[in-house]
Amino acid sequence: MIDRVYEASLSPERLRMTVQAITDAVQADAGVFLAQDAQLPRLAVNVMASREDLGDAPVRLEQDFAFGDSGVLTAMPDCTQTLTPAQMEPWQSVLGPVAGAGVAVPIGDGALLALFRGEARPAFDDADCLTLQALLPALQQARRLLLRLAGLENQQALTTGLLDALSLPLLVLEGSGYLVFANTSARTLLDDAVGLQVGDDGRLGLDRVLVSAPRSHSRFAEMLAVTAQASLNGRAEAQAMVVVRPGGRPPLRLTMHSMEQRGPDLSGRKPLVAVHVSVDQGLDPVDARILRGLFTLTPAEAALLQALMQDKRLEDYASERGVSVTTVRTQLAHLFRKTGTSRQAELVRLALAAAGAFR
Repeated sequence: MIDRVYEASLSPERLRMTVQAITDAVQADAGVFLAQDAQLPRLAVNVMASREDLGDAPVRLEQDFAFGDSGVLTAMPDCTQTLTPAQMEPWQSVLGPVAGAGVAVPIGDGALLALFRGEARPAFDDADCLTLQALLPALQQARRLLLRLAGLENQQALTTGLLDALSLPLLVLEGSGYLVFANTSARTLLDDAVGLQVGDDGRLGLDRVLVSAPRSHSRFAEMLAVTAQASLNGRAEAQAMVVVRPGGRPPLRLTMHSMEQRGPDLSGRKPLVAVHVSVDQGLDPVDARILRGLFTLTPAEAALLQALMQDKRLEDYASERGVSVTTVRTQLAHLFRKTGTSRQAELVRLALAAAGAFR
């Protein structure tokens, strides 16, 4: 049973199964797992388990069953014990005949397990309480692990959402080229399969990123291995290469950076490589409003910075705008001053990094 309790820390679905198992273990008719909302001072049902012959009641209770100021939390004992008639009243008002007798297990961290037998069933005794008391340390640890995993899942979802919002393709690869992560832009690029593509090596059934041209792929694979080895040795490493694409497609510029993560089995460091991909003339310009807000620019200065980020020459931009090159150079000087840069390449790198190239 303790193993089943620890399984509850893996997911809310496993928690439901664990509550059902505990309910069956003490021959209860219903089991309720409550968790206090982090934002609201109330208890709400997370899990409701009960005998099948109770019909549709568990489904309805899961949707509607919640305590506000009913006194259920304050009425709970400090240790596992059967509930007095006064303590049962709030439960009976919601559960009806299912709650003829009850026993409560305060888990801590705002969580509570309550078990009930119907009115026609015998009340819980000391043996039932001892059985539940023996499970309490495992229940407390499972609750902490569940909260920890939920926090990690939220963090992962937030990180993935931010990376997917980037218009710049980003890949995370193992040193041998196996794909660990690709944001939405990178997936689109790989699906296009012109320059970079995904292949299955036929052995592990894993996606492996390949460069379409064999000669370029050899260099790509060598650079990946070098960068991954640097990560394993605790060194920062950066590599760059250009992938020429057929059919007049603009080339891909790849920048590799060493990184690492802990393996899922906690056996040690796993060397990874982050690959940033830029496509010559393939990016839509960053919204001028973003640039103006970031650097306190005038509309004319933001327009010039947009042009520079698209690799336009000052002379060509001046001709397009119908102004003199001298005017454009004056605006460029203002950009340098406002951004604290002194060269065009530095200015463009800063603007791309600050704007994040968000769509």
